[in-house]
Amino acid sequence: DYKRVVGLLGNDGDDILQGSTHMDNLDNPNRCIQALSYSPRGRHKVFSYTVLSIFVVVASASWGLVWNVWMAECNWYCALGWVEPDEVWDIEHYVTLLLVGTLMLLCHFIYEGLYAREFKYIMPAKDLGNGASRPWDIALDGVPGGNMNWLFGLPCVWFSTREAYEDLRIWVTLASGLPNGNGDEAPSQAKARHQHTVWQVFFEEMAVYALEDCDCAARLRKSLLLAKLYDKQSKRFLRRLVPGEDEPRGVATVTMTNLHSTCTDGRDTFLPVDVVADKHQPEELAIELLFYDNRSGEVWIPNIPQEAETDAPMRLRHEASLTKERSFFTEMTK
Repeated sequence: DYKRVVGLLGNDGDDILQGSTHMDNLDNPNRCIQALSYSPRGRHKVFSYTVLSIFVVVASASWGLVWNVWMAECNWYCALGWVEPDEVWDIEHYVTLLLVGTLMLLCHFIYEGLYAREFKYIMPAKDLGNGASRPWDIALDGVPGGNMNWLFGLPCVWFSTREAYEDLRIWVTLASGLPNGNGDEAPSQAKARHQHTVWQVFFEEMAVYALEDCDCAARLRKSLLLAKLYDKQSKRFLRRLVPGEDEPRGVATVTMTNLHSTCTDGRDTFLPVDVVADKHQPEELAIELLFYDNRSGEVWIPNIPQEAETDAPMRLRHEASLTKERSFFTEMTK
């Protein structure tokens, strides 16, 4: 349960941010990012598509066999060259089972289509001509075409830009502490590494969480806006290498490989940030959470109170008073 996991998790890097000199209340409300479910690789999709393809082939071949039996006016034993029984109608039982299986397969495809339409939609960019574009604005541009919006209206959840969704995948990947695939699960801070982003993020969990109550919506909006890019493997905050900036020598960078990246080579490079002494600030996710009323066309923004993150669990301090050894023999003999 996403809501329960959010309540149990704490924010990453709180002990590091306490010594920051950038601002008084610099925090990292990223526990909503940590709790988000994801699919690390697309292998399960390949497996599911393979199984569905096998079912489609079997169902098609079975219906072809049934059609051959009906046209030849014999039963399926006859179509296979087996011994023909006396009754022709014994195929009706198998046709009934085949019909039920085909309907279940059809319902599955309908569900997959509705799920993709309602929870995987990304708004197209508005073409301004001469190669320029901007994010789609429903108030100015109306409902975009495609995705069967003319029939069912706007989907339940959508992202305004592809870059916003790809950034969310990067934040989730680094906050999850996934290994980079090279067997180095705890990399050194002095070693650069390359890592693939997770295949898919199930952000519909955030949508359900935002509809729970005003506190959940405010907490989620603050997390999407202010969550810092934190690498749980190396326990460092990162910032994006901006276009035109030279990559410094001797610095352990983190390069995220992403096929949908805005960079030409499909990679985003991030540099470590020392929040105590560095002049740069950690990269923020900067995704705005909006509620759109389809009837009136109004847009609502959850209000973020000051106590939106006061219920976050605190990290346990490993002080001497907490880690001192206990003598159970002495305690038992008292």
